[in-house]
Amino acid sequence: VGAVFSTNVAPTEAGYELNPEVKTATPALLAASQMGVRTYENPALQNLANKDAIVVMTFGTTFTDTRAKTIDATVEGIKAAHPGVKVVTAYTSHIIIDRVKAHEGITFPTPEEALDQLKAEGYTRVALTTLDVIPGMEYDYDLGVFNGYKQNFKKMTLGTPLMYWQGQEGQDDDVTETLQALATQFPKTKKGEGIVIMPFMMVAGDHANNDMAGDEEDSHKSILKSEGIEVVPYIHGIGENQAVRDVFVKRANDAWEALEK
Repeated sequence: VGAVFSTNVAPTEAGYELNPEVKTATPALLAASQMGVRTYENPALQNLANKDAIVVMTFGTTFTDTRAKTIDATVEGIKAAHPGVKVVTAYTSHIIIDRVKAHEGITFPTPEEALDQLKAEGYTRVALTTLDVIPGMEYDYDLGVFNGYKQNFKKMTLGTPLMYWQGQEGQDDDVTETLQALATQFPKTKKGEGIVIMPFMMVAGDHANNDMAGDEEDSHKSILKSEGIEVVPYIHGIGENQAVRDVFVKRANDAWEALEK
């Protein structure tokens, strides 16, 4: 599409801008060229005093124990990096919000509800960060929240998921950084052994416990065992990995630094 990396961008743009040779860009192409940490400043609200907050967006989980070891532990890392700053955890899965409320009596807000509450409390600048692994459907939700709510605040930023950049055009190599962090949890393997089913998800929830390591005949574990392969499931989300959590904190810091500029 003729996009080039640029650090000299307008306040409403992100880390890329179109090549100047592109003279007839459509609105869709312009939107597609805005990548990286998103930043928006509302000109009509620039007279407001700065009151800053961070919203951590995550799919969520109904697995209480693993939530404490993954999502909660990562949020605590973000709080530790930003002492004195209000940090709100918001779940993007409405189904999980309902189930956690019904079974545990805990109410997690949606990102929209969290932003409405921050607005009501007088917060004027918000850094959105995500615990998503890739820029997939869940990150599209995050981006939709950013685009839908950015006009309500003096300034809003949106950070990137764990793996976003691939090292081109002078950008960070998120893939290599993530794999290096993930490798800290790899067990030493002997000849004839290999790692094939370890969860590559923030939380070891339903997919890890059932689809990957369940006893049903169509689980990954059962399929491998039916081929005579000995299986030792690893039921730990990558959020339990301190090195991975540190990368998520780094992504949150990127959103915060863009907010503070």
